[in-house]
Amino acid sequence: MLAFLLMYLFYLLIDVTWIAVAWTGVDREGRERIVRTLWALPFLPLYRMAIFWFRFSGFLHASAEAGTWRVQDPVVQIREGIQDLRRHLEDWWRRRMASRMEKNAP
Repeated sequence: MLAFLLMYLFYLLIDVTWIAVAWTGVDREGRERIVRTLWALPFLPLYRMAIFWFRFSGFLHASAEAGTWRVQDPVVQIREGIQDLRRHLEDWWRRRMASRMEKNAP
């Protein structure tokens, strides 16, 4: 419980710092808006803690999975792509030569 309290206070300090920095860099209208939204200040650390636990659980889930590589090697993909292009060009060339031979046949 003490850890959560310390984490809450740390996040509260971060949010107060953000508000102080924003306060120094805005005009009068911006300061009025900051004052109007100060009611949310106690809830911001709770939001940050919730986001932390979601992100942390995602990290743990990803770490617990067995690592598998599902993508083919890029060099193999390039090699196969070049071979496929070469086959298509050879087929196209043969068809073209065959049609020319038929046109020139007596």
